[in-house]
Amino acid sequence: MNTYGVLIPCRRFTVQVQFGPQEGLSPIEQFTLRAIAAGANNILQLRDVLRLDERVALDLCVDLLRGGFLFVDRLTGRLELAPTIREELGDPAMPSPDWAQKLASTRPSEPREYALLQELVSGAVFPASRELGRGQARLRAPENERLPLVQDIQKPQLMHAVARAVRSRLAQEQGGSTAEQNMRMSLQRQRVIDVKVVGNGPSSSMGGVNVGREFIAVEMSRKGGADDDSDAPALRIIGPSTLSGSIRQSISRGLVELWQQGLARERGQFFHLLMERFKEIQEDNTPEQASADPVATVHQLVASVRGLEALPSETDALRAAHEQLILLERDASDHVDEAVTHAAHARLVVGARAHHEAVLSALETAEHQVLLVNPWVRQLETNESLRNALLRAVTRGVRVHLLWGINRKARFEDEFGPQARELIELLSPREQKIGGLFVAQEPSAVHAKVVVCDLRWALASSANFLASSAERSEHEVGLRVEAPESTETPPSQSGTAWRPTDGRPPVVYAVRTTVQWARSLIRDYRLQRIIMDDPALEGRRQLISPVDFGVNLHEPGTNPLAINIWKGEWQKRASILQSRLQEAGTLVMPVADAQHRKLLLDALRLATRRVVVSSESLGIGVLGVAPSAVLEDAAKRNVSVTLVYHDESEVQEVLASRREALALAGVRFLRRRVHSKILVCDDWAVVTSFNFLSFEGYYDNERVARHEFGFRIFDQALCDTLVDSLESAPPP
Repeated sequence: MNTYGVLIPCRRFTVQVQFGPQEGLSPIEQFTLRAIAAGANNILQLRDVLRLDERVALDLCVDLLRGGFLFVDRLTGRLELAPTIREELGDPAMPSPDWAQKLASTRPSEPREYALLQELVSGAVFPASRELGRGQARLRAPENERLPLVQDIQKPQLMHAVARAVRSRLAQEQGGSTAEQNMRMSLQRQRVIDVKVVGNGPSSSMGGVNVGREFIAVEMSRKGGADDDSDAPALRIIGPSTLSGSIRQSISRGLVELWQQGLARERGQFFHLLMERFKEIQEDNTPEQASADPVATVHQLVASVRGLEALPSETDALRAAHEQLILLERDASDHVDEAVTHAAHARLVVGARAHHEAVLSALETAEHQVLLVNPWVRQLETNESLRNALLRAVTRGVRVHLLWGINRKARFEDEFGPQARELIELLSPREQKIGGLFVAQEPSAVHAKVVVCDLRWALASSANFLASSAERSEHEVGLRVEAPESTETPPSQSGTAWRPTDGRPPVVYAVRTTVQWARSLIRDYRLQRIIMDDPALEGRRQLISPVDFGVNLHEPGTNPLAINIWKGEWQKRASILQSRLQEAGTLVMPVADAQHRKLLLDALRLATRRVVVSSESLGIGVLGVAPSAVLEDAAKRNVSVTLVYHDESEVQEVLASRREALALAGVRFLRRRVHSKILVCDDWAVVTSFNFLSFEGYYDNERVARHEFGFRIFDQALCDTLVDSLESAPPP
């Protein structure tokens, strides 16, 4: 036996989905209307012009008749375009621009209900399926209590899960009842434009939403070959195939994070029993799946489609190519659907002074709440500008939440001096006041540096803005994220009707996720529930995009015309995905805790042009046994690798010899006065609080002792700016 079954706890719930039509008319419908306008006004003529079977041409005309695009002249029996259609079309030989998009119906379809599951290890959401049973598995995984409740799951995540369900239905074999065939045909012309949770039973209610509980079985293998120096369980979720690769990877990562939190590690508990079972399982040495990279997956699909030009016309070759493209397209669609929900405007904040100004700006302009996350808070004792800004914010009715403490051992009386404690007492919430300064007595165990102003913008950084002065000279970098400027006015989207809520300012996924992450770290439930992340409570709306279902292409025969049409449709699909990704602009994805280490190793394994890594101290993070081997492999692939650091006191004996070997292999070691924590890989980057170069695990009694947070960005120009900023950082 090379795998082991584990039960994953899930919440089952139901969502009501609003579908809307795709952008404009399909190509065959466009050609049909143009042909009729040009004089092919009966079925026989259309059959010859379109080179379709007569029954197919008839069905097509019936659909257009039902849609109001055509009518039949009763005297002559000829097909005629409706007047409005002819007006929009213009000359059939040279039709008006965007005429097909303008003719898309704006009438919403009837809402449908879908059952979804939220697995309780990492929080991933996916369609419920009969194939996701309990199997023979008996060992139950622990639950992550920090996950959002069903009613708090962000709408883009729900829309993405619904799209997975519809794609699965469209991918089913042709055939079945007439009703099922009609259902598949109607879904192919739709896309998800809205979704809301309506609940499911039988179960107790959670915040107004009825949620069922169940378990699904996953197949787990023992990952071979250490890619890190920690003793975290080397596990990999490899099944069932019903779950997409990104979902399986999310569960794997979630289990490791639970282990790092110290959960279920005692004798007789989950991880102890799992490690005992793993002793009987052979190692799985297949390559590790990389963290989600929509740009890379779309590029892989585009490259494969381009390769069709040289594809031989043999049946076996066509079938193999088609099966590969189906898998690549589903993977790319999955990544793009998720990626476009992370569209945001991002800009760099460089230097300690700029960070202090950002904190003051948040306190001066906030209308509802401000989140400040910083391990040390010495500035509350002495910085009058900060103290006065806090006073003014609370007086205006703003709720200011402060998360502090580098680990769970930090003591309130040690971190907060007498002046700071007096300020906290003065600004503490009162029954007669709306605002207040909310500070837990217990530490949150954070190394993260985060500012959130209402739900308008969020800043993740390396700068200790509540501990260091604005005069600090070390190189600091943060990333400020907010809604794209173009979304300040209601977007004009074909197939959707404008609603009053569309006029509200938008909230981007990354900002709301940042608030949810911070709230999950507070142990005091009374303080947790005061932190708001619902856009409606601030008069805002979640920024969402309609989700398409892609294509349901069939492999061609050996007919040259059919092969050319097949190639053309794949080229079109790849182009659509590429365009969606480009139109989304800058993508910003939150990164927390163990994800940082995974992204560093992924960057070193998969980079094609450059890897630049920066943090204050050079050490075991890249000079350990496993990372140094991956680092050397990257240099041998002619990837430009640069490590930027300030302190190298840890580099002694064994680490020093590894450094020399890496330098000989081509790794560049650049010493600068940096405190910034940055990872750049080709055209994506991470700006964070995590010490990439000196990571040691930060364990305290086998638990992660502190939490990290940052943003991963996909933007070539910003990546170039980050690299230039590090190159020009002050000398040591």
